[in-house]
Amino acid sequence: MSNSVSPSPGATLPKPPKETGNFVSTAHDVIENCSISNPEIASWSDAGDTVLIFSPTQLEQHYLPQYFQHNKFPSFVRQLNLYGFKNVTKELTTGISSSVGSS
Repeated sequence: MSNSVSPSPGATLPKPPKETGNFVSTAHDVIENCSISNPEIASWSDAGDTVLIFSPTQLEQHYLPQYFQHNKFPSFVRQLNLYGFKNVTKELTTGISSSVGSS
């Protein structure tokens, strides 16, 4: 089981803007850098439209503090939710996915 975050139905995946200080751009950088150096912690789905978080604890310890003033995974997810991303749980072995509570 892994946690993943993907845009709500009908939403388009935002492209990271060039300006600095933008949460979406920074979150993109976090996942991009993590997927390159430690894909066992977090990475993109094969389609590139879903963020897969395999180890929230490792993400909190090693990546969030480098990019944000906090290291709290729930705060990171809350911010993603503000930009239209939703939490989903995906069973990798069966391919079944279901929505989980988010707000």
